[in-house]
Amino acid sequence: MKKIILLIIFTLSITLHFGNKGITVTSSQELRAQWACPTNTQGSGNSGSGGGFFSWLQGIGGSVVDAITNVANAISDFFSDGENGDDGEGFGNENENDGWVEPSGPPEELFNPMNDPWFQPPNFGQEEWDIMADLGSYYSFYASHFGGLMPPPPEKDCKGVLGGTAYRDNCGYCVGGTTGKVPCVCPTDADFKVTKEMLLLINPSGDKDKMDSVAKYINLYKRDTDFNINTRLRLAHLLAQITAETDGFTTLTESHHYSKKALLAKKKYFDSATVDTYVNCICLFDRWYCCGHLGLGNGNEASKDGSKYRGHGAIQLTGRGSYTKFTSYYQNKYNDHSVSFVDNPELLATNMKYAVLAALWEACHEKKLNTYADNDDVSSYSKAINLGSAKSKGTPNGMTKRKNNLIAAKKALCIN
Repeated sequence: MKKIILLIIFTLSITLHFGNKGITVTSSQELRAQWACPTNTQGSGNSGSGGGFFSWLQGIGGSVVDAITNVANAISDFFSDGENGDDGEGFGNENENDGWVEPSGPPEELFNPMNDPWFQPPNFGQEEWDIMADLGSYYSFYASHFGGLMPPPPEKDCKGVLGGTAYRDNCGYCVGGTTGKVPCVCPTDADFKVTKEMLLLINPSGDKDKMDSVAKYINLYKRDTDFNINTRLRLAHLLAQITAETDGFTTLTESHHYSKKALLAKKKYFDSATVDTYVNCICLFDRWYCCGHLGLGNGNEASKDGSKYRGHGAIQLTGRGSYTKFTSYYQNKYNDHSVSFVDNPELLATNMKYAVLAALWEACHEKKLNTYADNDDVSSYSKAINLGSAKSKGTPNGMTKRKNNLIAAKKALCIN
């Protein structure tokens, strides 16, 4: 309701004043063309009605009306000075026959009240600015048509302070302003680490609750000699891929939501006679990933290997063959035979330690993608992850996102 009242007051305050003057304004240029000094008789009548109206509004509107009244009174005072001849100055010489004068060009500064010492901009608080921001196009309309009578709404800084000066540094931390924190020092290849703030810089809409855990396990395992994430560029490429594959860690399981049209595009696996069975069904992977397709090592469609071993983890480990290899690697590396990802593939979607380890193993150990990272080859890296081979002629899903994520990751790690 307050939004509606504010809009009505703001609209009426401008409309009544200019409407009573007989001025129709559609642009700042037209305002200049129509600006002229009316007779004393016209001025006195308008002045009285305008004051009564705004006094009445001020009695019911609180701080919002005070703000609008300041604008309206400032405009009204400006007109009154010219109309009543108090200062003896005008825009031209009066014509006694018709009561109007031919404008000779007002001083340039008078058309921008923000340049005049007597003009007091609205003293809006946080709530009023939020309302004006919600009104959006209405604010823009008045701001453009009335020569900047409304100052631009101040923005909140990363600390949430209106008009504050805090900002996010290269490491993703909110610093300066009222935070009491100083900017981070750019990391080197010898001391870099992943932080939650860094992951948020790469994907601001990601799952914040999972990012601390992701950072923890990447930092724990990245320098293992099996993975060798020992340069910032290698880390940047890895982060770009895992944030794209998981949509910012909002999901660690491959989606089965495919439309009929999308499935029919995969002519090798689906046809018009049976496609309806697979639309938005997890069973589509039993068809798509079965029978040795794509070198995944799955059984036939009836085995349901396709759906059981669909993508899980931070890089969507896919296929019975990959789950078998990773299980063997994990059990031998960490001497832990109590865990089997073949028997429990969903562990990669429910346990962040395993989700991150599987991603590091696939990217850096199994597929040896650090070479592409060293060459800053995001295309080959992405094809190897999403299409199964760096030499694939296709375009990986979400390629634009992968590239943008890499740009953000490089910024966070101070890579020029």
